[in-house]
Order: sequence, then structure tokens, then C-alpha cells
Amino acid sequence: MKTKKILIIITLSIALNSFSQQLNDVKKSEIVQNLNAPTKIWVNGFWEIQKNGTKHWKKGYWFYEERSFQRQSELLKLKTTNRPKA
Repeated sequence: MKTKKILIIITLSIALNSFSQQLNDVKKSEIVQNLNAPTKIWVNGFWEIQKNGTKHWKKGYWFYEERSFQRQSELLKLKTTNRPKA
């Protein structure tokens, strides 16, 4: 009975460990893919005031910003690190 419990515990721990490694591999590839992709930012529309005092509506648009891989990885590191909250 005792050996069966130990055998079950060892089997489950090996299975969970291999599963968690598979998840980490997927996350790493997704992270690299996201870092290599350009950042897509939506700029909202706004009223632009002309020199004569009239208002002109500037509509919103998509803005693509390409950062270097190093800068993007620094931003990701800032997002994912757990900072202690006071």
C-alpha cells in the first residue's frame, strides 16, 4: 500500500513537470513572436483649433510603432516582474 502511494506520487510529479515544461516552451515562442511584431496603437480623434478660431475634427487612425528588440524586452521585463507593493 505504501509503495503504491509513493509510485503514484512519483508518476504524478513527473507528469506535471513535463506538462509545465511544455507550457514554458510555448510561452517563450509566443513572447519572442510578440516582441518581433510592430506595436499597433490606436490614436483617438480630436478637435484641432485653427488659427482663426474654428474647430476642425481630426479622425482617429492606427499608428504602427517599431521598437528595437532590446527595448521591447526591457518593457516586457518591467511588466512581468513582481514588484512589492507597499
